[in-house]
Amino acid sequence: MAVTYYGKRLLLLLVWWCVILSAAGYLKTQPMASRKIEDCIKTLQVAWVKAEALYKQRHPTAPKVFLTCTHRSEEEQLELYAIGRTKPGRIVTNLKKGSNHNCYPSRAFDVAFRKNPTTLVWDAVHFTAFAKCVAEVAPMVKWGGNWKKFKDLPHFEFTGEEEVG
Repeated sequence: MAVTYYGKRLLLLLVWWCVILSAAGYLKTQPMASRKIEDCIKTLQVAWVKAEALYKQRHPTAPKVFLTCTHRSEEEQLELYAIGRTKPGRIVTNLKKGSNHNCYPSRAFDVAFRKNPTTLVWDAVHFTAFAKCVAEVAPMVKWGGNWKKFKDLPHFEFTGEEEVG
């Protein structure tokens, strides 16, 4: 499968991001962000379960979608915000604090795709396919790939009011 232009850019950004975080000591000294869907609000928990199942059904031979972040501490968010500002690298987030990942329960999750246990796939086509599944099962969940200024293909968030009950 050919890697698209956006897939290459996203892969290079991820590799660069990991190198910068490692060089800064962030990956060694800070706890890893949560990947547990239970750390998200109920709306996102339901959206994830349904969208993942629909994606598997529609794309049985495609790379497997998995959660990369459901919740991160404010300290982790501040570390990410510093990259490209007070730490070396390109800016990876526009939010200093108060992101949808920082509240608890979280109001956002990020995904990636795994071809096999050691190979991640960052082609935009997979993010787009998964985003279509999310939109179908949970239209109230917004995709970062639709943002105008800062395209965030792995990001999904709920900004509405959570129904109680």
